Amino acid sequence: MKLYDQLLGLCLLQASVWEGSAFAPIKAGSVSNTALNAMPDSPMFANSNPAGQAQKNYDLFPENPPMEVIQGGGTVKTYQMPPWAERCQYTLETYGRPLKCTVQLWVGPIRNVHTMTIDSEDGRKTPYSATIKFKKLGPTLKISTSDDVELPVLASVSVPPPERSDELGKIFDEVWDNCIPEEKQKIQGGSTEGGPGTVRTWSIPNNVESIQLLAWSKYVSKLSLKCKIEVLQGPNNHKQDMFLQCGGGTQPYHGVIQTPGDGWLIRVINKKFVEDGLFEMAIVPFEVIGDRASSKVAPGNGYVPAISVGPPSWKKDPSNKKWWER
Repeated sequence: MKLYDQLLGLCLLQASVWEGSAFAPIKAGSVSNTALNAMPDSPMFANSNPAGQAQKNYDLFPENPPMEVIQGGGTVKTYQMPPWAERCQYTLETYGRPLKCTVQLWVGPIRNVHTMTIDSEDGRKTPYSATIKFKKLGPTLKISTSDDVELPVLASVSVPPPERSDELGKIFDEVWDNCIPEEKQKIQGGSTEGGPGTVRTWSIPNNVESIQLLAWSKYVSKLSLKCKIEVLQGPNNHKQDMFLQCGGGTQPYHGVIQTPGDGWLIRVINKKFVEDGLFEMAIVPFEVIGDRASSKVAPGNGYVPAISVGPPSWKKDPSNKKWWER
């Protein structure tokens, strides 16, 4: 009986320590995207930040979104979009295990207009968040986990109201139009006879905790895009691998990739053909520690600056239209 009382007292002591410490057990549904939501906004973002603290100059995703556990083993979860919605936001993370899942957007039973496949080494250290745009057709968002039963996924899906959706569109346009040439690159497709398309790389400064990934083809081809995104830390050390497919011209894609630590490199490979595979991608710092002036993204080998940063010239003068555009 005395031994039982001692064990009971020890358990109560441990529970009280857990309740007030940083190592408290995590309850299902209470996990938040710490890397994206912990830091407040700062109107002085362009000047300086508190030492050792990452800040961003605008919010892209809801703070502390409710996370839903989607079990591994090929589990499927669907979310029906309202008929008035034209944007959807999702955040994916784990309790510390690898993050492996596929996000798809379906219009009807056979038309897939968006796919994002994620394979991340640590879904808690490097969660992933994105905003996708679509036509007001009430599509269905589908999240599928991998075949590994031991790899569940924490997911949060939200539909912004029309006012917030317009605000997100303005943020995308502002970031896209204000990209410096080193941040935005054109990526051409490959040959129909085989072989990969163009490979583009971006070197991420050490004080950049996360980057924005913007993909669009409105000003180059207006066609759908398909690419592989590799996030490396060190030579060929793949920490995060992604596959992105979306409408391109009508679906500007805006994602946030976590890059904590040193030595990060973004490598993008076009998976379409040269005839219809041209699109533009911009890699822009999001959360920065210290001075933003020292966080400029540097292009890798094969850098080609994007020439078109605004509407095509023929929109200003219709007589400049090429014969296939008339």
